[in-house]
Amino acid sequence: MDTGIVGTAGDVVVSTQTDLQSPDSATESTLTKTKSDKSNTTQYTLDSTTGVGNTYREYATYNGSDLAFNRYVFTGIEHTSADEIVVKNTWIYSEG
Repeated sequence: MDTGIVGTAGDVVVSTQTDLQSPDSATESTLTKTKSDKSNTTQYTLDSTTGVGNTYREYATYNGSDLAFNRYVFTGIEHTSADEIVVKNTWIYSEG
């Protein structure tokens, strides 16, 4: 996973849709990655100057070949210049 991006689609989605319906290309940002002994975390940050005035309803992370790794759909977040949007994903694993 290399980048994250948010989108504005509010349409009902189905499980076969694996990409953002309405990506906002201006919001594409490199992920911050951290790892520990048994977990990996990625963090996406949309700063307070990008995408202001939009309501975002979807988020995805992408690898270097523009393939969506995961996708989340949620209730709309109105983005204003008074805030940043931060999305963190943490994977915890153990040896089995």
